[in-house]
Amino acid sequence: MTSSSVIEVAGLGKNFKLYNSAGARIASWLRGDRPGDHKDNWVLRGVDFTVQRGECVGIIGRNGSGKSTLLKMITGTLHPTEGSIRVDGRVLALLELGTGFNVELTGRQNVSLSAELHGFDPDYATRRMDDIERFADIGPFFDRPVKTYSSGMFVRLAFSIFLFMEPDILIVDEALSVGDLFFQQKCFEAIQQIKDRGTTLLFVSHDMSAVRNICDRAVLLDGGRATFIGAPDEAVMHYYQANTTPSPAGTAVAGAAAAVAEAAPAGELIDTIHSRSILDGKVRLGNGGLEITAARVCTDAGADVLEVRSAHSLNIWLALKAHERIVEPNVGVEVYDRFNQLIYGVSLRNLGHVLEPMEPGRMLVVHFRLRFSVMPGEYSISLATAEQHGTDDQNAGRFLDRHDKLGPILVFWDQPMMKFYGVAELHTDFEVFDPSAAPARAQAVDAE
Repeated sequence: MTSSSVIEVAGLGKNFKLYNSAGARIASWLRGDRPGDHKDNWVLRGVDFTVQRGECVGIIGRNGSGKSTLLKMITGTLHPTEGSIRVDGRVLALLELGTGFNVELTGRQNVSLSAELHGFDPDYATRRMDDIERFADIGPFFDRPVKTYSSGMFVRLAFSIFLFMEPDILIVDEALSVGDLFFQQKCFEAIQQIKDRGTTLLFVSHDMSAVRNICDRAVLLDGGRATFIGAPDEAVMHYYQANTTPSPAGTAVAGAAAAVAEAAPAGELIDTIHSRSILDGKVRLGNGGLEITAARVCTDAGADVLEVRSAHSLNIWLALKAHERIVEPNVGVEVYDRFNQLIYGVSLRNLGHVLEPMEPGRMLVVHFRLRFSVMPGEYSISLATAEQHGTDDQNAGRFLDRHDKLGPILVFWDQPMMKFYGVAELHTDFEVFDPSAAPARAQAVDAE
């Protein structure tokens, strides 16, 4: 093993022998295997790769490709049939969250127990207890028996313990799918901090966006063999090529419903926004000089739902009230993915609309209609008012009222094949030229 590598896998294979009956298995143990006693079932074979210190390597592949078997051999819970694995450093695997928890003990007591079970210094749990309690964010339940927890509280506590154990090598197997969108965003931020500390990370997921965002390289397993090892974007492309079957496009939705508040009186419109507001006040910034008093999210048909089919639109209605004189008011909305990365942001100034000065007591309604041409998944939105400084559209000035982490908004797709791949759809025109005929020009078909 080289000085810079922490995991070396060479010619790795795992065979599970299949016997016709339990009696045949016992007979084989007693007298030794004979030809025809069993059938070979190679779930992994001929796998070679190396992981460097501080590197994040993704392991991807459909169910049954050998991912879990590979991880179990790296952690030592399974022995290889052939080949070798060399690991340099303390390994911590997030394969089954909550393994070893005693449901009669409190969350705090289980933190100490888990640290001891994983071989950490007895004082370790004491040193990191406040960090773990803060990250889990389960309030007074941290000092209550685990048997009283909801499933969401359970996974929050379990994941928080693993995040603060500081191993040399961390193995994550679909653990980032736990919890709600906002807890997942916290987890991805923590994973990035773990990477920054130089911890080696093996990341196993069916979430290709996560693989692209987190990993330095990726290993694609197919049928128990490593069919590609390289850049995450290329690995994901090979994954989709191997697992996607083209199908006829779905029927486009004809037309769109009328605007929700078209021709509605101003007072009635504001009352409607207030009665169906999604604001929770949990994450709020600013002095409230131009207050967002309510915000409503709905479909074109007026349904108050926080979900939308990819490439379709949601309406965001904001009710505003000025509490001071605002010379250059501005209003905007931002969309974040579950990695807490800004996907899209826009303001009235970006759209070329300049609001006139607002005096104290004046109310206003602002309507944004956003077409969510993004990959399926969960997204959060931020809503903000600001006082613009100067004519620079990129200068947000000073925030007056900002509400973060609203939602989540679920973007879904109900057809076998997406119209695009990547982070978002870019409107595309195309041309096909046949030398023997006149050129044909076509425009990309909208999903709506």
